[in-house]
Amino acid sequence: MKTLKVSYLQLDLNHYILNYNDNFCQLFNLDSQQDNFINKSIKHILPLKNLLPGKVLKSLHKMQVNEIESMILIKNNRINAANIDNAILFLYVAITKNSNGYVIRVVNWLNWLHSMHLSLTNSYSFISGLNNCIMKNDFAHISDASCFKAFYPLIAHIPNKFSHGISQAVLFDIMHLFVKQRHQDKCTKDYARNVYSRLRTNLKQEFNLDNIDIVEFIKNDNLLTLKYNDDIQIPNTTITRNISQTVNNDPLLLAFINAIHPN
Repeated sequence: MKTLKVSYLQLDLNHYILNYNDNFCQLFNLDSQQDNFINKSIKHILPLKNLLPGKVLKSLHKMQVNEIESMILIKNNRINAANIDNAILFLYVAITKNSNGYVIRVVNWLNWLHSMHLSLTNSYSFISGLNNCIMKNDFAHISDASCFKAFYPLIAHIPNKFSHGISQAVLFDIMHLFVKQRHQDKCTKDYARNVYSRLRTNLKQEFNLDNIDIVEFIKNDNLLTLKYNDDIQIPNTTITRNISQTVNNDPLLLAFINAIHPN
């Protein structure tokens, strides 16, 4: 796993830009050398509303000193690659207010999500094969309930090889917005079967992939890649406007952000 990239933007209390980093320019497709962007030697007003939805700007006015507000920003992104339409990015935005202004830090939320999945997958492989190095009689005592709670994240994790065993309710909760179904707002008894059928049709029509097993296209990045310039994004997908939604702070992700790029 590569180091988590943190995009950084510092504002004063009047929303003048004080500082930024190259990751911010790259993530928002900006050219820092252009005269109409930011001149680091002088304060310059950047039209933030062109980059961030108005909801983000409204959040700045409401924040208290030392408060951290987190949100997910969904935005279109240009991919300079052949035969690839525009894509959408899911970004985790952490806004911190201090006595001098605001610090806005942004990371690719899908990069984070896939990194956690890989970590859980590797952990699952270790625990499921633990009997190779330890036996039941090696324990003087076992608390069944304690073990279940301790390993619950792995028990709830669905490894790639069991993709067809994903809970139908979970599949509906996550995918009902993204898969076109006749009864897309209802979790019917045939929902999972219809979704997998729709996925196979989409793979054939959009990516010229025929008779591909669901597990294979998930595991094999050569069949369908989501990563461009080290950013996981959703290709051939666009939205009509940038969208932001306030979410609960992610303590683990914030710990990584603070370690990589402190306030």
